[in-house]
Amino acid sequence: MTVNRRGERFSSGSFLLLMVSVAVIGCGSCASGSDLDKILSDLQETLEKPPSPTPPPRENASPNPPALQPTQTSNAGESASIPESFKQFFEVMWHNQISNNPDDWASDFASRVHYGYASSDSVSRTFIRDDRAKLIRRYPVRSYELLNVTNLARSGDNISGVWSFRYSYRGSKLASGRAVVHFTARQMGGRWQFVSYSEEVARD
Repeated sequence: MTVNRRGERFSSGSFLLLMVSVAVIGCGSCASGSDLDKILSDLQETLEKPPSPTPPPRENASPNPPALQPTQTSNAGESASIPESFKQFFEVMWHNQISNNPDDWASDFASRVHYGYASSDSVSRTFIRDDRAKLIRRYPVRSYELLNVTNLARSGDNISGVWSFRYSYRGSKLASGRAVVHFTARQMGGRWQFVSYSEEVARD
């Protein structure tokens, strides 16, 4: 059965592309800058050319790798490139994703956010921080694999897109699965921050 982290049913999207492993134990370790550079350099291609057919699985790919088919969602005249500032934001965000400090995670969100794990239309950054703290307390030992970043579209100060990852948690119990994140980030006061964030999770 396909559920989200709170046990709600959803219709899961398909997945795609390359894989970067990052592990965190206790306070965690940072992802490889070179690996993230490779993923972030591919973001440009999403906006500059039509999607190509899904390539066959690579020899070192994990068993049954998921595949999210990319779609060209941007307008050529509107989205010529992904700015370097967004690539830097994504790299910092990924480091914060694996951090066991909930303030690190919350720092990447705007003061009000459309948040998939909330019942209300928008929540505060404090809500995000507290929600993350619950996850960390329940699963203090966690590992993540960043699978891909795709479906990027830029409109004015906003960039929307999708990334997917695998996770494995240890703590009060064991948990593992795959997640797809749909997001919109906005540049405000010289900083990129999430203004919309939702996850779809398929548990193993």
